[in-house]
Amino acid sequence: MELAAYLEDWIRAARLIGATKALSAQTGNRRDELHDDRVREALGADAFMQAEAEGMAVPYEAMLSEVRAWLESRA
Repeated sequence: MELAAYLEDWIRAARLIGATKALSAQTGNRRDELHDDRVREALGADAFMQAEAEGMAVPYEAMLSEVRAWLESRA
């Protein structure tokens, strides 16, 4: 998520925030919210909430595949 925020890929960053929130809820692990406000500000509240919700709905393995494809496309 930090890389997506750094690259200003705001929708992807918000989707990854949603995915990490879902994973944290399942595992009980605490997540770092360092960039959440920055991404929310860049997208606006409505777009952020929509992208975050989309990320929360994607199964873990599917999100990993999505991220791998994104990283490979940037190489």
